[in-house]
Amino acid sequence: MKLNSAIIQLFIFFALFVSCAKTDEAAKESALREARFHLTNGDCSDAEDALDQTDEDKTDADYVATKASVLACFAGYRDSETVANLLAIDTSTLDATNVFGTLAAFTSSDENSADATSYTKIIEAITYILDADDGSTPSTTNRLAYYGRSAGNDLSMQAIFMLATGLGKFFAYYGNTNSAGLKGAGSASNGCIANYTFDVAVNGDISGDANYGSCGGASDGHPDLDTGVVASATVFRRMCEAIVMYNNFAEILSNMDLTTNTTLGDLSDIESTLQQVYTAAQLLESSYTWNNNAVTSMQSITSQSECEALSTDDIQRFMVVLFEYFL
Repeated sequence: MKLNSAIIQLFIFFALFVSCAKTDEAAKESALREARFHLTNGDCSDAEDALDQTDEDKTDADYVATKASVLACFAGYRDSETVANLLAIDTSTLDATNVFGTLAAFTSSDENSADATSYTKIIEAITYILDADDGSTPSTTNRLAYYGRSAGNDLSMQAIFMLATGLGKFFAYYGNTNSAGLKGAGSASNGCIANYTFDVAVNGDISGDANYGSCGGASDGHPDLDTGVVASATVFRRMCEAIVMYNNFAEILSNMDLTTNTTLGDLSDIESTLQQVYTAAQLLESSYTWNNNAVTSMQSITSQSECEALSTDDIQRFMVVLFEYFL
């Protein structure tokens, strides 16, 4: 009799457990549907409130995608705008000399201050996707293995759009570009992206080379990327945001097959251009007395924390030969 009672109690417990599990899953799906509904109307706060009705679940690609979209919503981000910007790129004329300016010329690259919500929320959304799986460092391979090919590719594609937007905002604001993406031609006074203090020789190398465009020397950078004005930790955090975005942008594009996508197949041409920038920057750095092969060693850095732990001199080297030279 006691045995039968124990079995019945166990059965009831199991039934309740399964019922609760189903209820929790149903509640999550309902919350996701509601959040996505509010997102279509641009109601960011309502979308966030809907998502807060369920527990965070980074093992669910739909949850990760929706959460990232909610974060980006507060930045005023719209997938449709970025897709339109990307599709408008003439990839037949795209090369290493104009790819960064092209991103800076996006209609979404309209920043007016450092660390504005329109920028920081994009960074937060990107980071949420990149760090969602259990990999030690962000990569397309980890994403596909963790979420499966279809869901993993969807998350990577979502990240591509956000990364393109974030990079455009960074280059436009700190590079002081005009509407055509030309560095130093905006309303601010700086001709370089940042100030560089890692080697006295860099000033002559920058100011003496017309390929650096408007960059007049190592002290001609944006005041928000000047360690003499802003705390060093903040400056290098901002620099690393750009480096990590660029590396992830290139890494995702190089590990996704887009050639069969009739709408986005031309993104493969952008990937080829990004690789050309890496190669040219490596060669350029090797020609300077301050060379430390920073581009080569940092090309695989896809984590913000990993970047910020690097030598600040190498972070500056990467910025000079990759971003300054090619913007």
